[in-house]
Amino acid sequence: MEEELEDRGANKIFCCDLPRKKQWVWLYTLVPSVLSFLLHLTSLLVDSSLALQLAFVEDLQQLATLTFAFLYVPVMFTLVLQPLPFPQTISCGSLAWWTLRLAIYFVFYPLLISLSLLKRLFWIVQALQAQKPSKEILTEYDTVLSKDEHSYIFLQAFLQCAPQAILQIHFMLLKIPTDLRTDYLQATSVVVSLVTLAYCIASYHRYEAQVVGGRPSVLLLNPPELTSGTHDTALPLLPIRFCLRSKIIALHLDSLEGKVVLFLSWLLLISGRLLCLVISEKMHEKATMITLFVHICLILLYMFSSQTTTLFDIPSRLINAIFSIVALVEVSVRFHKVPLLYFLFFICIFVEDTYLLILFYVYSKHLCSDRGFDCDSFGIYAYLIINSHVLGIIMFGFYLARLRPQRKSVVSMPPAENLVPI
Repeated sequence: MEEELEDRGANKIFCCDLPRKKQWVWLYTLVPSVLSFLLHLTSLLVDSSLALQLAFVEDLQQLATLTFAFLYVPVMFTLVLQPLPFPQTISCGSLAWWTLRLAIYFVFYPLLISLSLLKRLFWIVQALQAQKPSKEILTEYDTVLSKDEHSYIFLQAFLQCAPQAILQIHFMLLKIPTDLRTDYLQATSVVVSLVTLAYCIASYHRYEAQVVGGRPSVLLLNPPELTSGTHDTALPLLPIRFCLRSKIIALHLDSLEGKVVLFLSWLLLISGRLLCLVISEKMHEKATMITLFVHICLILLYMFSSQTTTLFDIPSRLINAIFSIVALVEVSVRFHKVPLLYFLFFICIFVEDTYLLILFYVYSKHLCSDRGFDCDSFGIYAYLIINSHVLGIIMFGFYLARLRPQRKSVVSMPPAENLVPI
């Protein structure tokens, strides 16, 4: 970081001369912070407004409740992973006070995340105003958010945005809402959810490899680390001959161009993927469930066969396999033989979606009216799905060929206190 902050001459960014130190602050601190804050706040406002619109204008109480409930699914998982400290003295009063605190914290947690993101943005602006930003000020934005807040931001994409997009696409295709404003809110909710999901995937697609290379480790899904002078017998330990000098392949951070191409690639892929799954699930549910089950099994088979597995790894790999229905993210699991994994993933989703479309066109097209779909629109849906897949895969191939981050070797030498003879 210190080398990046040195002002060694002006570099051009967006056709403007910018000192190297300010370029780093803009690209790797300010822009991501602004995007995270805007996406979170927009998603919160749009989904809340849509739930109120469905409840009081459309009189669809169940759909409104489900729309609003998705806002708190990542909150629930975050509080399970990192619960509030339990009272030291057990009594009726302390338990009642702890329960009240937990309820208030649960209700206002999304707003607290917005305040934390705004606070992080404040520290970045403070760093930009300084003549020579110090390392302490620039790294302050990483310490503003706690680990549970970072985990919430990650889980929000997969547990709120992805289900919300699927739900709203489903009811938009069925044309259940009758008010035009509701249609606009649903379309806005789908777009914001897809953009947030694609942004998260582009940020975490090779997270574990970049953590080894120096990216801050923030997620609660990572296994506990040994501290100096402690030893947990439940944790697996490497032999001394491997611990003394372990060479690990890490990745640098993505460039600006790489992030943009990666974001657009995943946005196209997940848009076509979710649209295809919504249509196929409505028309032939059993075939869709079997296809997704086979997909998860193939990804799990790859993960368990390509690397050693401990008991702690099983839940994280199962979660990653479920997430792989939509996209690949290297979180709490290290990818090995990465080209083979991406080849397997893209072949799977392309073959699966093509198979589901053919199955719908050949065997289920005459059932469109009975299921509530517009049969005449199938050609448009198929055109969008196929083209989004093809363009997304082409852009991702261009990213891998030209813009992927460079590799670097990291030599891991843990403290001698943590070495236990075998």
